[in-house]
Amino acid sequence: MKLLNRKWILILALLTLTFVLSGCSQTTSIVPAAVDKDLSVVEITGTCNAEVVDDKVVVSVTTNLKSDVIFKLSVTDEAGNVLDELQMTKMSDVDPVAEFAIQDEWPDVVYGFLVASPDDNDVAGITGTYGKDFSNITYEGMVYENKKNLIVFMSDPLTIR
Repeated sequence: MKLLNRKWILILALLTLTFVLSGCSQTTSIVPAAVDKDLSVVEITGTCNAEVVDDKVVVSVTTNLKSDVIFKLSVTDEAGNVLDELQMTKMSDVDPVAEFAIQDEWPDVVYGFLVASPDDNDVAGITGTYGKDFSNITYEGMVYENKKNLIVFMSDPLTIR
């Protein structure tokens, strides 16, 4: 009888372990936007820099994004919380730069960011080059959100005080 109880306990333990481990192995796949076959794929390059100038954080980006792309330049904390931001449109041959006044409540370490979202760029000139949902963009730092591609450039950490 004890041997039968031990077998049942062992079987139940193995089933429980199998159930737990199978739950751990299921991951949610991140799916980028589907490529528009009628458009060429465009490779985006760029870097983001943040520096302290006087009492301001200056965020600058060098990129090959086409003109008329709408994006947000921002300063964030280490957790990704936006401390200040400015929406801009890229002008021909001019890389984006924004100045943000350093606030007393900001932490000692911040980051500069540029984020371009297809939601902000739903116009024929942009989607005709980059595809709906930025689907025809390749970029090393691409972020996928709700089957949309986001372009994100981030600076190195910047100590402001």
